[in-house]
Amino acid sequence: MPVESNSSAAHGRTPLSPEAQAAALWTFVQAKVTRFTSARALDVVKRLELGPNEAPRALAKRLAKALLDEGIKLKHTAALQAASRLGGYSSWYTNEEADTPRLYLESLSIDGLEKKQFRSWAEVVPELRAWADNLLARNLLPLHTLKLSVEDRVLRLTIPTEPGQNSPDTWAMLGIGPLTDDLNWLDGAATALEKLRRHLEENGKAVLDGYAVLQLCADAPDVGDSLLQIGASDAATSELVLAIEKDGQHIEVARGDEVATWRMLDGFQVALPTDGTAGWLANGGRLVWTRETLKRGEFAPALNTTSLRRRECEQFLRRYNLAKRIRGAGFAHGEIDKRLDCLNGPPENYRVDPAALLRYLKAVNLTWEGYFTKYGEEYVTLSNKVPAGFLLKFFEHVTEAPATDVFVKPTLAQMQKVTVPSLLNALLPRVDSTGFAMPSNVPDVVVEQLHDLMEDFSTSLQLRANQKAHGTYDMSWSSMLRANTAAMLLKGVAELGFVMYVAVDPTVSYVTKIISTSPDGAWVFGHELFMRFVRQGGE
Repeated sequence: MPVESNSSAAHGRTPLSPEAQAAALWTFVQAKVTRFTSARALDVVKRLELGPNEAPRALAKRLAKALLDEGIKLKHTAALQAASRLGGYSSWYTNEEADTPRLYLESLSIDGLEKKQFRSWAEVVPELRAWADNLLARNLLPLHTLKLSVEDRVLRLTIPTEPGQNSPDTWAMLGIGPLTDDLNWLDGAATALEKLRRHLEENGKAVLDGYAVLQLCADAPDVGDSLLQIGASDAATSELVLAIEKDGQHIEVARGDEVATWRMLDGFQVALPTDGTAGWLANGGRLVWTRETLKRGEFAPALNTTSLRRRECEQFLRRYNLAKRIRGAGFAHGEIDKRLDCLNGPPENYRVDPAALLRYLKAVNLTWEGYFTKYGEEYVTLSNKVPAGFLLKFFEHVTEAPATDVFVKPTLAQMQKVTVPSLLNALLPRVDSTGFAMPSNVPDVVVEQLHDLMEDFSTSLQLRANQKAHGTYDMSWSSMLRANTAAMLLKGVAELGFVMYVAVDPTVSYVTKIISTSPDGAWVFGHELFMRFVRQGGE
């Protein structure tokens, strides 16, 4: 008679009683939170009412919520480990569900495109090291730097090159992304990339530019508020900010990733403060490091800012000194302005005025349903949000150019109040134009003064765009100039008796014959910094 195999045992699973589950939970959690007792562990297990074959991912979510009720917050990877132990597995990695590939990796090199799948970030590490070493062996890192960037559904490694050089090395890259809809797919990425960073930087091979924000976001403390909580995925909208501390004020001098900020320190003698405080000292002045994150919002992103602590400043200074030895010639070559995922490219949907759409259709003797019948387009429900693809087709079919009254401006309640320059400093490098609105019945002299303020403010933005277009953009001073421009605007607005609110509006326009060799025209996407000025006390 054949003996049936025990699939649970084959996968390292031992079914547990509620008491044994409580012991396993207590052992795991108590190592992280010493106040957690075995009695509380048993209470959590009883409340969970575990089924015999619960999916570990679903159980991890329920367990995390139950522990949160106990005042204990576990990150997703830790909750998975704890849930696997409740299910009788020795760890998540011996759980049969862990055998399912979670991540894909695509690498492009001189050998072509290669695709692989991995179960965890830990498994990706050897592949990352081998890929980087292969680039180094072939002299494909001209600046001894790998650039790390995080987007919504992919983590990329690319190769920076000197500006203006048409090097074939520029296309070599690697991307890692999730194979499922797992929102926590970046959990574990910081640990994996730290191992790659050590492999490169500690051995004097190359700098891993962009790693700092991933690490700082992944290591951010739990605060309980989802609007304020920072995690690894927020690296897509985060950057470092370097400021000089003077008279109690922080004067911004640079923002971006490591190389973009370190380049401002070329020629300076940098050290840690001797009084045990955070920050750096440079030529007698104090430097302050912060991590800034633009938290996505439907109308206006909110700014989350955290200063680097003493320990983080120490680690960052060590990396800076390692990078100086690796780069040799300094940090002259870096990104112009860091691309942040939430302000990069057109949105999927645009906010519109349905009445305006119907008005344009009526002008050409069409109804909403009649439009789709005539042009054979896929039907879209009439609402205040429409897909970008539909809107572009609508403009092509119904009117020659987008009409500004189709787009809806945010209300005051949907905008962010601005009292200090920080949010403006973060948004200015990522917008293409400005617009504003003011209250009615404002005296003419005040209207003229406000228009003058906005003209000066907008001129600096246009100057930056022109410099970028003609290759004369000098990043060495751009951050300081932006900070000064934002501060001057806020000061002038306050002196006129106004309070400022801001939002970011996606824009689209049709430009005809940009160059002589272009077709009839092209769609141009961008973002507008929209400001409302409200009388002080009248919000």
